Amino acid sequence: MKSIYTLMFACLFMTSTSFAATYPVTKTADTSDGTCDADCSLREAILAANASDGVADEIIIPAGVYRLTVGEDCEDGSAEGDLDITDSLTLTGAGSDLTIIDGNMNDRVFDVRQSTTQAQIMVQIDDLTIRHGQLNDCGDAPAGGAGMRVGSGDDGNEVNTVINRVVILDNSSAVDGGGIQLSDDSTIMVDESTISTNTAAGNGGAIATNQGLQIVSIFNSVIDNNHSDENAGGIWNQADLAMLNVTVSHNSTLGAGGGLYNLALGEGYLRNVTITENIADSDGNDNGDGGGIFQDTIDSSLLIGNSIVAANTDGSLAMAGIPTVHPDCGVTGAPLGSEGYNLFGIDEGCMMVMVLGADDLIGTMA
Repeated sequence: MKSIYTLMFACLFMTSTSFAATYPVTKTADTSDGTCDADCSLREAILAANASDGVADEIIIPAGVYRLTVGEDCEDGSAEGDLDITDSLTLTGAGSDLTIIDGNMNDRVFDVRQSTTQAQIMVQIDDLTIRHGQLNDCGDAPAGGAGMRVGSGDDGNEVNTVINRVVILDNSSAVDGGGIQLSDDSTIMVDESTISTNTAAGNGGAIATNQGLQIVSIFNSVIDNNHSDENAGGIWNQADLAMLNVTVSHNSTLGAGGGLYNLALGEGYLRNVTITENIADSDGNDNGDGGGIFQDTIDSSLLIGNSIVAANTDGSLAMAGIPTVHPDCGVTGAPLGSEGYNLFGIDEGCMMVMVLGADDLIGTMA
């Protein structure tokens, strides 16, 4: 398993870049006349940056609400619908409370796509809010990510994305990934950000990953009040996942893994993480497990240290003589690994294996 430091350094190289061109956005209206000059919309700035293939550009987005109103969904060139990014780019807002990118409930908001000409692109998004993405199933894969999709396309090239001080809010996906969908050959680092009140009809109310070459790093952030109809109210993970100083709370799912569902080669490392007040099987029909964490399949792994997994809920009914209720953890695959110094509210269903460090505290033993 990769250490959290390996995953951190995998993304650090993206945070310092010199820019070939800077495009200041001058209006909040969503227009697309083909030029970005003194009269430049956000869409026009992205189109201009995409056209300068092979160089890293910057877009400065002042305070304001930028509502996407041009065209329909399921278009992949940024001419209408969502904002498709196909080249290395940094987007900088004036603050998450000041610069609002609004999908207008018409399409996802951002689609960070594989380049057709470059082995990798690097995209950074800072200091803004991404909200009101409304995603239907357009038939492409992966179909999810109402707020943002990272790594879409079939060219096999790498997409590396960093988001700093970003709020991803009130997005809704008809498939997976209410907030973010991560595809093959892609990485994302989330720092000092909030992913909240997003919904998915599939898996991963906040974040969903595919099975493939992916790295997800989340630091100093909050994932709360998201919901999914299948599994993983918070995070649906099949990638290399590192979480440090993160709170996962008040997420819910009709299925398993209210806070986090780890499966299918997913490798997770959690340090200083609080997973609390999440709900699995929120409709109480005995079709879910693991209110805080659910680990599925023998080839997945999750290592937890100095963290709290407590006060979560499994809405399943306890059958006579069969303890089916696993509020904090549910495991049907590989046991969870512990680095010690954890607090688990109820360890029923957790299947912990001590790897190193001091013993964990359980319930009233704290």
